[in-house]
Amino acid sequence: MSIKIKLILIELILIVGFVIIQIFTYTTTSAISKDMKEMANYNLRYGKLQDLRGYMYKVAAASRQIIIIPAKKLPYKQYVKATDGIVKLYPVLDKLPGGLVVKDLFTKFISHTTQAVDFARQGHQHIAIHTELLATAHYWISMRRHLTKILNTELGYITLIHKKVNNEAVVLNETIFAMVVIFVLILVFIITFLSRGIIKPIEKLTEHATQVSLGKSTDDFIVKSNDEIGKLTIAFNRLQKSYLKAVEMLIKANQNKP
Repeated sequence: MSIKIKLILIELILIVGFVIIQIFTYTTTSAISKDMKEMANYNLRYGKLQDLRGYMYKVAAASRQIIIIPAKKLPYKQYVKATDGIVKLYPVLDKLPGGLVVKDLFTKFISHTTQAVDFARQGHQHIAIHTELLATAHYWISMRRHLTKILNTELGYITLIHKKVNNEAVVLNETIFAMVVIFVLILVFIITFLSRGIIKPIEKLTEHATQVSLGKSTDDFIVKSNDEIGKLTIAFNRLQKSYLKAVEMLIKANQNKP
């Protein structure tokens, strides 16, 4: 195999290796970027769910703090009902003892639980509230527990994605390290090839040609190679033989002169 073909093969190996590293690096970094965005979205949603759970806790706590009187102890038979945030107030329960309007109480409870509690305890008077409020409190508590399960699931996803990103980063680092080692070995091979296959034979051939020109050597220069260096050596040996033969003929011609 000629030196030219060997050098072309080495160049192809380097180019292919570089392309493979670029493709792998781009693929891995893209996957890491995608997972990081997904983890950021999960973190954002996790934070919002935590805020919602905190709000549910406040609502449930406020519902518990408001004193609940059994329905049979209410002074009237009709009760207040809240559906989908809309307060429905029966005319009979327009007001309760203490002069506090029930509709206002429910409106404050739905819009702002702290105001509802303060409103209910105003003047140290206990407001009789329909037992549906207690059911509402239990509903929020149940929803908060359900949301806690969702949060745990979300946290599990975040943990898995975090581990996935870490694993991908480790694989990327290990692969890049392996590729660097391979390229270093290839460079060592190239340097060794250039040194042993080209530079040293040329240096030896130059030294041998100098010895021949000084008449200190008549031996053939031997190189075990079929590439351009080997062909150059064969041509040099032929030139050397022709040169020596011409010198011998010249010497004989001078000796035969009278």
